[in-house]
Amino acid sequence: MATTAYHGLDSNSNPVDDSCYDDFYLGEMGMGAFIGDSQVFNSYYCMQFSNIGDTDNTNNYAGWMVNNGRDNTYGYWFLLGPMLANPNNSQSSYTCSNGEVISGYESYTVDTPSEAYNWGQKQAKTAITAWNDSNLYNNIVRKTIFGDVEQANASGWYPSSFGVINGYEYYELNRQVIIGFIEELINSGYPAGIYTDPYDWNTITNSWTGLDSYTSHLWVADWSASGCLPTWNAPSVGGVVAQIWQYSGGSLDLDAAISLPS
Repeated sequence: MATTAYHGLDSNSNPVDDSCYDDFYLGEMGMGAFIGDSQVFNSYYCMQFSNIGDTDNTNNYAGWMVNNGRDNTYGYWFLLGPMLANPNNSQSSYTCSNGEVISGYESYTVDTPSEAYNWGQKQAKTAITAWNDSNLYNNIVRKTIFGDVEQANASGWYPSSFGVINGYEYYELNRQVIIGFIEELINSGYPAGIYTDPYDWNTITNSWTGLDSYTSHLWVADWSASGCLPTWNAPSVGGVVAQIWQYSGGSLDLDAAISLPS
């Protein structure tokens, strides 16, 4: 069992409401190709998805941390899978096959590894833009950006039921989005991390264990403890041993860490 050394919060959790001493904070900066709060649509699959981030809260809560001498503040990006890819960041309206009219997100279908990789790159570039926008995220201090990989096909990841797509296994396309995101961050000078839970990771990537070839920064969700610095048997997901643990959610999203990235 590992003894955690740091306690923190994430998402829209206010440090003022936390009885524990907070060493770090992780806030959502946006998702897909959109900075801040967004709702996205895919007319072909009649899918829609809204992120849970709050731009003002992310910056204000990170600002509280910085103003109180705790500058371990990080940004994370909600990654959208290949079924909710968007090449132009433009808005439009569509009528779904069931007659439902939806508006808001011009999407296209990703059906090759290179298209999936490019979608991951585009999301990373938008995340970097958000990190550098001092009007929005001037209190996100640390350069490591975490890609949030969760909610399986609900957030646009191909499910296993799709099987082979254009000659490629569904999970190959999902993996390439993740790889494109990570490599674009690293090539641009930003350390990259991944947030996930073991079930979603295994569902989305077909239990891929090659993540350790791309990053050593892992933040894992496993809501199974309480207190400020709980002991932890840190799991390995994707071949990487988790550094940060989201161990409780609800009115406050609580985290503990063995170590903190730059």
